Amino acid sequence: LILSLLISFGLAFEVPVIILILVILGWVKVETLEEARPYMIVIAFVIGAILTPPDVISQFCLAIPLWVLYELGLFASKRINLKA
Repeated sequence: LILSLLISFGLAFEVPVIILILVILGWVKVETLEEARPYMIVIAFVIGAILTPPDVISQFCLAIPLWVLYELGLFASKRINLKA
């Protein structure tokens, strides 16, 4: 249980890095990520429900940082596109 939570949170903190790599390589556009924002919120809560114990608080504890990290990756991608 604890190991799965640690792995889940570890993978969640890789989201901004993955987003930046995808944008830098040109595989995904920032506009596409912005359009997918509502879906990403739902996906974050689904991932939180699957990877955590059947407890609403732990689901929120994974889903909200995942959503915030997605937004952080999106913000960093916008900054990189402005510099390019």
